[in-house]
Amino acid sequence: MSNVQHVVSAPNYAKQFECIGSSCPDSCCTNWRVDVDKATYQKLIHLPVSDVSKRVIAALEKRTPSTKSQYAKIRMSSGECVALTEKKLCGIQALHGESYLPNVCHFFPRHVFATGLGHEMHLSLACPEAARLCVEDEEPAMMTEVSVEVPRGKSFTTQGGFRVGRPEQLLTAYPKVFTLIRNFIERVLRADDLAPWQQLLLIQYATEKIDKLRSDCHGKWPEGEIERILLELMLGMLDGSFQAQTHSLTISNKTTELTGKFVEEMTNFRVRMGGLSSNGRQFFSLVAEAFDAYSADRESNGHLGEAAACPPFNALALRAAKNFLRNQIGVKNFPSLDAVSMSSQWREIVATYALVVFYLRWLAVARGEEFKTEQAVQVIQGFTKLATHNARFLPELRAQLSSAGLDGVAGLVILSQ
Repeated sequence: MSNVQHVVSAPNYAKQFECIGSSCPDSCCTNWRVDVDKATYQKLIHLPVSDVSKRVIAALEKRTPSTKSQYAKIRMSSGECVALTEKKLCGIQALHGESYLPNVCHFFPRHVFATGLGHEMHLSLACPEAARLCVEDEEPAMMTEVSVEVPRGKSFTTQGGFRVGRPEQLLTAYPKVFTLIRNFIERVLRADDLAPWQQLLLIQYATEKIDKLRSDCHGKWPEGEIERILLELMLGMLDGSFQAQTHSLTISNKTTELTGKFVEEMTNFRVRMGGLSSNGRQFFSLVAEAFDAYSADRESNGHLGEAAACPPFNALALRAAKNFLRNQIGVKNFPSLDAVSMSSQWREIVATYALVVFYLRWLAVARGEEFKTEQAVQVIQGFTKLATHNARFLPELRAQLSSAGLDGVAGLVILSQ
């Protein structure tokens, strides 16, 4: 049975992705919830009799309530999928082919969503191989056409985004606005004369202005006005007026004070995120190294009351952080039509980015010349898997930052240092 080809737009690294199977250091077939869509459930319960099919059918459990995409689930056995063979490969795929795989198994780590002008695909960095490709990509913003194969008879699954056909989303301006905003973001993130925190802040200003405009226009997306807002902000960046206006936000004493507060809050936060897999414990071990390096640096520079500049950002750590941010923008479908507001969605992206920046920066300080791509991948993959698995993670993170006063303009400046 031939596969159906779907052409999508994706970052260059996504085009290179191939599952490494039994060589994967943190397989998606272990310590994950495997949802089964209704169509695949019907196929699985009628599998020919074999050792694999017996195990799979016995482990199938209907969800209550259920949906078409989350109709049932496969109960894990000691933390791993019952369909795995001794070589840690999928027995269902080996015996019956890809068309018998649940949609989540077939597509992971691929996230596909519609923009109204086509489809975009980004990879979840909870997958170690996807995280490695993302970290190593020297041109992460380069988008290319990728062919996605879907077994005939299996639906082409998209996650969120603009779906033509839903009456409340038939807003002809939105696809054009999506492109306008994405192009603006990419130009800002490529601006060498802006510090990373200024890049984030400029995008934040854009989201707040667009939210205000949409509120005034009763939720509509006025393309011409949005284009004018983005153009004005871009001109402010190009003529240096934006840099001049935001320069005062980098006062060193205030930065040191708020950074200390941020570290205190995040220390409390990570303590409550225990009880993880061995891979999760490895991630937290690296995080502990980062915090220890930060504390040692602060002590050597005169404790909390004395301002001290951060060590230079390690080039590998900086590239990994920037690539993570761009991937987050893609995976989060930003700007999403379904989001409550653009600014709140952007603050969530920045908050998670800020944690990764902190971990990478100070782990690189701790390791010095021994800091390698492997550690950057472990930080990003471990963090992404934590945020994916733990439903409490993002809500608690937002609440923690808000209670510390670190979710506004000042917080953006501090969290991206």
